[in-house]
Amino acid sequence: MNASDKNILHLVHDTISKKKDCAEWARANISTDMLQFATQAELKIDGRNVCNFSEICRSWKMDPSFENQAKMFHVLFGGFDQQQGWQRVKEQEYMQSRNYKYMDIPWEGKGCVERMMTSQKNILVERINRSSRNTHCLTLTITRPIDERKTNPHGRRIKATFTSDNVVSF
Repeated sequence: MNASDKNILHLVHDTISKKKDCAEWARANISTDMLQFATQAELKIDGRNVCNFSEICRSWKMDPSFENQAKMFHVLFGGFDQQQGWQRVKEQEYMQSRNYKYMDIPWEGKGCVERMMTSQKNILVERINRSSRNTHCLTLTITRPIDERKTNPHGRRIKATFTSDNVVSF
């Protein structure tokens, strides 16, 4: 292995390490936000407010009532909908905490860290939805109903608004 190969190998390991760090930071940070949204919604487990991410999962697993569906929707989607651009804010927080900067190249799209924030939130949402697999088999979603998509294919969902269409069986 020559020096060039060693440099490439080092860069690959460094990139993998930074990606893992970013994912862990995002999950911890976003699950903290979800817990804050759960507190706002007064999400309960065993008659008391939830205290951690696992209890958010248990609350969804044990209580499929319409009232709890609305609270869970706020935790998974509504709270984030109310914070327009939350992914970019998280990206900036993470990058500032690690003293990272993007290269000075004209770019108007989403950065890789911003995409990581969205990806990790989706993973947490999937984890919570999976928790009901062995009980009520309901899942919360932000996908518009098929009929609505057919009649208005370019329409947008109304953010932070829960309806029974946001609950589907899997």
